[in-house]
Amino acid sequence: MPPSQSFQPSLRQRGLAVLLFAMLWSPGLAVALGSDGLDMRERLAVLGLSFWLLAMGPALLGSLRMAFLLWTPAVLLLPPYVYLCLNFGSAPGDALVAAAMKTSPAQSLQVLRGFGGWLVGWAALALAYPLAAWQVDARWHWSPSQRKGWLAMLLGAASASLLLKQAVPQQLSLPAFFERDTVDQVFPLNLVSSVQRVMEQARRAPRTTSLNGRPRPGSADEPLHLVLVIGETVRPDHLGIYGYARDTTPGLSAIRDELLLFRDVASTAHWTDAAVPGIVGRAIDARRQGGLVRTMREAGYHTGWLSNQEISDLFRDAHVADFSDGMYELLLRMDTALLPPFNALLRQAGPRQFIALHMTGSHFPYDEQYDAQARKFRPTLTDVGVSGHPGPRFKAETINSYDNTLVALDSFLMRVITSLRADPQPALLVYTSDHGENLFDDERQRFMHALADPSKADTTVPLFFWANDAYRRRWPAAWAALSAHARAPVSHTDLMPTLLDIARVDADGIAPQESLLSPDWRPRPRRLQQIGGPGWDYDKIR
Repeated sequence: MPPSQSFQPSLRQRGLAVLLFAMLWSPGLAVALGSDGLDMRERLAVLGLSFWLLAMGPALLGSLRMAFLLWTPAVLLLPPYVYLCLNFGSAPGDALVAAAMKTSPAQSLQVLRGFGGWLVGWAALALAYPLAAWQVDARWHWSPSQRKGWLAMLLGAASASLLLKQAVPQQLSLPAFFERDTVDQVFPLNLVSSVQRVMEQARRAPRTTSLNGRPRPGSADEPLHLVLVIGETVRPDHLGIYGYARDTTPGLSAIRDELLLFRDVASTAHWTDAAVPGIVGRAIDARRQGGLVRTMREAGYHTGWLSNQEISDLFRDAHVADFSDGMYELLLRMDTALLPPFNALLRQAGPRQFIALHMTGSHFPYDEQYDAQARKFRPTLTDVGVSGHPGPRFKAETINSYDNTLVALDSFLMRVITSLRADPQPALLVYTSDHGENLFDDERQRFMHALADPSKADTTVPLFFWANDAYRRRWPAAWAALSAHARAPVSHTDLMPTLLDIARVDADGIAPQESLLSPDWRPRPRRLQQIGGPGWDYDKIR
């Protein structure tokens, strides 16, 4: 957008503007070029949104000088922000923001003194920026008509990006310029979002009962990054690593020898609200329930619950929590939005962490859960114009769409594993799904889940473990103990005791022999929840 015709900026003025713009764009450059966990599309999205945000200033204010001056308070944060980006390989996340908010002024001053001479440069920058911005000629401005045109172009670009991402997600792999996962990477929007989430989490009252979680003697300082990934609506017989004829898991299949697969695993329910508490909760009585997150936190772990689903009571105790609590996010946010905050937590929250990632995974409508890169099997339901319940007539297309969600799951898990593989701390990943799915499997022609009664298809789930080299070197006996039960009939009720045992945490009401690491573990009846009834026996349903 050229400035008003009455003013032509000199070469010096143009150079000054470029310098100030580059300074303000430096956080975006630091995230896009310095983050380890972003793919190329995500790097482009960060650069694009950062540029768009800076361009909005002149469009709204009309004056380049005023646009630059408006950024003066944020410039104070530029040096530490860029430093943290480059030091941690990720944008500052909720864990760092929470730590900063809880640090006293005296402690903050002590930290700042540790930077020594760098403080002089920081102070000089804070003083030099507004002086330099004031040197931008006040005549460098735009007419109302020019501003309207520029603003229309910027807003049009945002609208077009959002519409294309929603209209043709399986046809085009576009950068998510204006979506939540990018906003959480762009300065200073991400800091505002982090402050908001940290304050919301601090206000959430615990809803679980304490199990008195405590580290075992001598383990309080042992480093461990324990990551639990809870999928949605995934059945193991459609995963390539479990022998499915289709290659739905190319990445995981390539590292099959590193995975410990459990072959006979039952959920505790065939709908999410009951199934997830069966993974991370323990009923004390009819009214009280203990939670894995609270127990891990009591034992000294930094805890994070990052969810692409709605908020739930079991996760209020996490240090850091994020949920898809708005209609826009529930409809548009894909599971990849969990990866930036996950990588930030992994790098910024210390040596002892428990992180849970709760996906939307393979929930219907399937074609909304993956993008063009995962569109491997065709025709899909979208290809044949089916948007609602497909019916058995479109069984083949239904399975194609469902299997594509598993290709997306494979990509997601491989990105998590790649981050953990590079982690210097011992790290272990556990993956399971809340429940399975009916896909017109037999003469009953059942579809989806949460029907009147459960089936084997919607209650049989995958469960596998992966550990990095640091974990296997430090705890080879634990890995061997897990392996001993890989073909036993297990249930989600075995998972919480096992995770606590892996983390070397004791808790009231949980016996050592309940863990799959214990040589004394024995299979127990696998009951499925039933509202108002005694519950179904998993081994007797079909």
